[in-house]
Amino acid sequence: MKVVKEKRKASLAFPARRSFININKGGRTKCSKSKVVSDKLEALKSLIPASTDETVKPDQLFQETAEYIVLLKTQVNEKNEKLLYGTRRRL
Repeated sequence: MKVVKEKRKASLAFPARRSFININKGGRTKCSKSKVVSDKLEALKSLIPASTDETVKPDQLFQETAEYIVLLKTQVNEKNEKLLYGTRRRL
């Protein structure tokens, strides 16, 4: 099932709104915001390595995501330093 954002024309009186539409073989159907958020949290959870598949609260998931991002940035910086200093030593 694919989720697509549908944009409506914004009027001066009301700000632009987005509704979420599920695209499936049967056509388009409206999807609740809580379902969309739940699906996005599950997608985020699938990107973060975890020791178990236990249920995680959203705030804990966001904390683990932030820690994982810091870990990845650190790894990238270390590899860049190795490349930079490794090249200088060879010259």
